[in-house]
Amino acid sequence: MEALFGLAFAFLPALFLLGLGTFVGRSIERKHFSDLKRREAAVSHILATQMKTFHQPKSKAPPSMMLVSEVVISSDYLKSFLGAIQNFFGGEIYGFQTLLERARREALLRIKEQALERGYDAICCVRLNTAEIGGHDPARKKTIVMVSLLASGTAYRRGSVEPVLAEAIT
Repeated sequence: MEALFGLAFAFLPALFLLGLGTFVGRSIERKHFSDLKRREAAVSHILATQMKTFHQPKSKAPPSMMLVSEVVISSDYLKSFLGAIQNFFGGEIYGFQTLLERARREALLRIKEQALERGYDAICCVRLNTAEIGGHDPARKKTIVMVSLLASGTAYRRGSVEPVLAEAIT
């Protein structure tokens, strides 16, 4: 019976830290997603496309400007640990998908906010480039996953649709 209590007390701190890590990690992630949703609503009127040409350019608008934003998001140790276990057995690691989603949304949001600050209402030629910057550190024998995402695009002011074109659309 004493051995059972000793074993329980040995695993109790580990289980407590595992639960605490899960709770804190999820609450931080949820808070970031709600912040992204709120900020995306504020810049939802800004057009962002991957087209290489201006969509409805305004003739007397200020010159276009290149905007760049970089975001680095790291996973927590619990998510990295669980991902390493899942990687050992094979398959897709779903826990890391939220890292990429958060990085993509944050980077795109930042260039939209830059465009809004400078008086532009559209961004074309949007490019998203990712890189894994975390990884295995043989000296410390620890693995932490980090993703870096670079977003770039050309901001411009678009004009209103010509009346003839607007009639043709409707």
